[in-house]
Amino acid sequence: MEKILIFVFVILVISCSDYETSLVNEIPLEADSIDTDLDSVLVDDKDFELRQIDWNRDSIPVIRFIDSTSIGVPGKYKMVIEKIVETFQYEFWLYKRKGNGWKEIQHVKDRTEEAHMFDPIVKDYNGDGFKDLSFHHMTAARGGNDLRIIFLFDPKKKQLVWLKNSENYPNLSYQKELKMLNGWALHAGSTTLFLEIQGDSVVKKATCEWYDSTIYINISKNGKWIEKEIDTTYKDPYMLRFSNFDPITVTTDDVFK
Repeated sequence: MEKILIFVFVILVISCSDYETSLVNEIPLEADSIDTDLDSVLVDDKDFELRQIDWNRDSIPVIRFIDSTSIGVPGKYKMVIEKIVETFQYEFWLYKRKGNGWKEIQHVKDRTEEAHMFDPIVKDYNGDGFKDLSFHHMTAARGGNDLRIIFLFDPKKKQLVWLKNSENYPNLSYQKELKMLNGWALHAGSTTLFLEIQGDSVVKKATCEWYDSTIYINISKNGKWIEKEIDTTYKDPYMLRFSNFDPITVTTDDVFK
């Protein structure tokens, strides 16, 4: 009887070990973000402090990211963010340094619209000099439109504050010259969105749509939208992104003839 029990125990140990190994192998690698902002901190095995597959307090497998060198005030705050493997659930904790340790000051638990990708990024999204947090919410346009949830670091509240409706605008980056967020939506052509951060929300102020050799400009002024059209001979239907709407400026030289 004792030999049988030992044999069963060995089988269980081997089974558990095989399960953990297969779980690690089956998890898809998070896609690196394409971002032209050199101040970004891309979350991957090289740049982030720690990225690992682990088990949370409820013994559920999670992908965990940890950072204490970039978020908020470097070295004074620490963030731990987890995504339950192959589910929509995410959770993060923000800590403030206290002596030689860390004190929890914020805990957020919510969900995204996709199970496989997560891809957290730590970067400044509002130009205040403090690094904020964003992560993948869902993908549209056959993978070309990365919609992200953004949490801005508020130095007064000492918290990460959700930037409401930021997940409605794809491929966001902060544009210092205009003090706006710049979004880029890909479709049969492309649309550049110019967005103001007002309080805890994003407000659309202008769009420049490129479609079939024509630029369609929409600018919000005094509560009304002003529309313009510019015909061009430029033929690339996708890779046109604008850096200004008044005057019209694109991100590459010699585009229009």
